[in-house]
Amino acid sequence: DYVENVGICNFSTKKTKQMWTFYTDKYKGFAVKYKHNRLFLPQSDDIAIKSHVLYLKNNIPDHPNLIETLKSIQNKHAAEPVKIWQHQILFHHDFCRKDISFEWESEYRMITFNTKTHNRRIKINPSTIDSIYIGQNMSEPDIIRMKELLKNLSHVKVFKINPNHKTQILEEVRIKDLNQLIK
Repeated sequence: DYVENVGICNFSTKKTKQMWTFYTDKYKGFAVKYKHNRLFLPQSDDIAIKSHVLYLKNNIPDHPNLIETLKSIQNKHAAEPVKIWQHQILFHHDFCRKDISFEWESEYRMITFNTKTHNRRIKINPSTIDSIYIGQNMSEPDIIRMKELLKNLSHVKVFKINPNHKTQILEEVRIKDLNQLIK
């Protein structure tokens, strides 16, 4: 029951075209680019952890900084609180680590442990949305829904992602009129 109530919201701190290959279901999805400012990160009691992901060889918790942190609190306080603190550090670490082969994602996570109270949603200030990138194969119902969501966000730039099979790159085409998206 506890694990079912954990919610993890992932962000990448880098713009990488590899994400389209892994996460958009053959260019049916979309990506959101946020402005990096203090308004972006929600200040909420619902979010328990905000952290960059640590990428490890063999995905084991043997990072020197982690070991140093755990050792630094030993023998300085009562044994029971130290044990609790070390457990909390390792618990946090388990949610914020990944195998080094995913380092290209440059991931940042927001984690909550009470998803039932907010229906697995994190509120983000809409003014922090910079751009939306729409995959070339997004379905018409999803495009219509996207248009509806964007109608009150005139500051958001919209791009369509088109893979160019000849050059092997993803092209970003700026869309000024959202009606251009409907096939």
